[in-house]
This record gives sequence, C-alpha cells and structure tokens, in this order.
Amino acid sequence: MPPPAQADAKSSSLVAQPSERAIVTKAKSIVLPEFKLDGVTLSEAVHQLQIAARQNANDGQGVNFMISGPRKAAANPKITLDLKSVTLEKAIDRIAEVAGVRVSAQDFAFVFDAK
Repeated sequence: MPPPAQADAKSSSLVAQPSERAIVTKAKSIVLPEFKLDGVTLSEAVHQLQIAARQNANDGQGVNFMISGPRKAAANPKITLDLKSVTLEKAIDRIAEVAGVRVSAQDFAFVFDAK
C-alpha cells in the first residue's frame, strides 16, 4: 500500500506518494467560489467543507472527511477563513494549517489528525 498523502502546518499542499491518489485529484478539480468560516471548531469546519465539496463537485458527491482524535480537536482554537475561488485541496490545506493539525489523503477520505 502506498504511503498516504500528507500535509501539515509546515507544508503548503498535500503530496501523494509516489503517485497521486484519486481523492487528491478530485479535490484539485473541485473549485469553491467562496468558502467562509467564522470562529468554528475543526469538526464544524470539516462539516461545512463537506457540504461545500458536494455542492461544487461535478458528480454532486464531493469527497469524504474524517477527524482522528476528536476529543483533542475540540480543544483546538476556533477557525476563521475567508477564501474565494479556491480548490477544495487548498481549502483542506488552509483548515489544517489554521487548526494546527495534519491531514492525510487516504483512499476513502481526507483524515484530519488532531494528535
């Protein structure tokens, strides 16, 4: 099994190793005309992102998201973003960066790791 694609607060984008996973390719193809968060938790941010992904995906399905370690995620600072004309991939990166968590691209979902 190839290693998961990962991004953290120190990296600027998801990198799939050695070849790009289909979920990353799909995230790059979904453009969010506008994506705003105002002082929300990581859990709420991920929920809003999932809704936006479905609304803007050509197939109407978007992608799946998970949070690993939700108890710690609840202690994270509130997330505020105001993004315009951004790919889903970039929105995922920004949420991870602001929340101070890692995110990995698995075959089944993007996983935010709050460890």
